[in-house]
Amino acid sequence: MYKQIKGILSNHLDQMPYRPPVAWDNMFFEAKEDELYLEPKLFPGSVFYKFLGGNTPQYARGIYQINIKAPKGTGWSDVADVVESIEEWFYRGLVLTDGDLKLRIEKLEFSPSIYSHDGKYVVSVSIYFYYYY
Repeated sequence: MYKQIKGILSNHLDQMPYRPPVAWDNMFFEAKEDELYLEPKLFPGSVFYKFLGGNTPQYARGIYQINIKAPKGTGWSDVADVVESIEEWFYRGLVLTDGDLKLRIEKLEFSPSIYSHDGKYVVSVSIYFYYYY
């Protein structure tokens, strides 16, 4: 199930117009020193049942976090443009499907910026979703 969920979200991110390069999990990626790039992560939640009964849909929540990693000294402006692009692409209410699995975007939030251990300027966009099947 998690492979399918990550596939739906990653495929949608991959189709985003004008997106920066992406450092996909467990794939070789070497960013140029002056390059802004994205680093997506999936944080799945546990399954719950909204209704009683044996044949009710299963629901679960999760977070698809996209870290925007920019060179130190880039400033907020370039990163803000990418945050806005992600918010427009993963808009609230968007439904993504794969077979019987339906995934709906609930909300998006972004975190204050930090500097990573490698000196990158990082802003995280958290995409809260739930799915059911």
